Amino acid sequence: MNDLLSLDSREERTLLIAFADIYGYTGQSRRVPDAELADQLDDYYRLVFDLVSKADGLVVKYIGDSVLSVFDDADAGVNCLLELKHAVDQWLAHRSWRGASLNVKAHYGPLVAGPFGPKGQQRFDIIGTSVNFAARRHRLGSRSRPTRFES
Repeated sequence: MNDLLSLDSREERTLLIAFADIYGYTGQSRRVPDAELADQLDDYYRLVFDLVSKADGLVVKYIGDSVLSVFDDADAGVNCLLELKHAVDQWLAHRSWRGASLNVKAHYGPLVAGPFGPKGQQRFDIIGTSVNFAARRHRLGSRSRPTRFES
């Protein structure tokens, strides 16, 4: 997956796209000083990065308590997301984030990956209808419990 980061131009790919964010983050952000919250988010980022990387996935970006990641192998990605949900929920409970849990949304589909932005400030990103669909999964009424299918 790290080959995506070295792309000089945009490329079409079909990947598992996952968004994860902490339900209850806003409440927690009101209870602790900003510096403490920043330290906690940094720990959360490391936990997410380690698990996603272990599954050969790629963290595209962090935005506050949200994380966007992609996986070449959908099965490995789904397994990683199940493990991530469990690990982050335990991490939150250990830190007494009352009522907080990890919300994970995912979709497998085509996208465009590569550098985006003005010359001199380009950053790697992913763009496409599949990315939007993954981000909006819950709002579209598709909340469900994750299931593993095995043959």
